[in-house]
Amino acid sequence: MYLVLLFSYFQSNDKIFNLLCIEEPEAHLCVNNFNLVLDFIKKSAEVKNDFMQLLITSHNPKVINKLKLNNVVILKNKKAISLDNVDVGLVNYLAKRPNFDILKILFAKRLILVEGLTEEMFINTMLDKEVGILNEIEVIAIGHKGYKTFLDIWLLIHKDDSTSCIGVVRDFDNQLNAKNEHQVYDDTYKNIFVRTTEKYTLEDDLAAAGINEQNIKDYFETDEDAAKFLKDSKADNMRRLCEAISENEIVIEMPKHIGEIIECVKNY
Repeated sequence: MYLVLLFSYFQSNDKIFNLLCIEEPEAHLCVNNFNLVLDFIKKSAEVKNDFMQLLITSHNPKVINKLKLNNVVILKNKKAISLDNVDVGLVNYLAKRPNFDILKILFAKRLILVEGLTEEMFINTMLDKEVGILNEIEVIAIGHKGYKTFLDIWLLIHKDDSTSCIGVVRDFDNQLNAKNEHQVYDDTYKNIFVRTTEKYTLEDDLAAAGINEQNIKDYFETDEDAAKFLKDSKADNMRRLCEAISENEIVIEMPKHIGEIIECVKNY
């Protein structure tokens, strides 16, 4: 209500105010009311007003998703980075990502990017199993193999940053050139870690690690190869496996590439 009154007042007195600051509009609002407030702010800001600039601070990524990305200014490590001044292609790439949590990739202290849901479930499950260790690692599934663009965006803020790091977990997929192109980031930057499966995909490496092959076959009572079993109904079988790991019903060793990424990111 206060925001409605405020906007109504400045719109009728547009030459009085040249700066309007809103701090955390999400505070004390339920989801539905927050959506209404964001929509109201967006539409009010679109009303032509050459005398007034709107400044919003927020911890909620929906604020960024609602506004144009070229209006976003990132404040971190005594730097102010305007997305209006960076490569247009990178900004447009972010804008095309539906419902993507931009704040996490920009501000997470320890971040791991994975391709899909199965990697996200497995890594988060293994992180949750670490008793007595507080977990501050964000795991984000980007939904495809385009890690390089995300790394370029991340580097805009975190290049030479000793307080933040990012890891990338990727499948080999018999694509040696792609593996080498991603490895360049690991070789070039101290706070970027890239690991690729030794075999074709996560399921292949997971089944091949230690005692996993037999344990998976025994637990799910199948004579099928563990890797093939996991690839059939991938998301559902990984969910069932992760639930079993969480309930201590099965012992699973981490594949080498995931174990290394977790250690690198956790100990940076």
